[in-house]
Amino acid sequence: MAEDAPTPSVPREDEPKAAEPSAEDSNERGESVKAYLEETVSKTLHDGMMRLANERPSAPLKFLGEYLLEKSRERGE
Repeated sequence: MAEDAPTPSVPREDEPKAAEPSAEDSNERGESVKAYLEETVSKTLHDGMMRLANERPSAPLKFLGEYLLEKSRERGE
């Protein structure tokens, strides 16, 4: 018997929404969110998305997730 996938929780209208970080926000070290993402993941994510677009797998999120995990292992993370 297959298990049902969990249903994502949807916030009610009366619940406060979490603030999304803006590119100008800073982390603990004073780096902007944009600078942090550009330094750490942007190139790898871009490369993965280019492979995704070229290969067009039937399970795109799985493909991209596995690509990112592979790159993380290569970097020793």
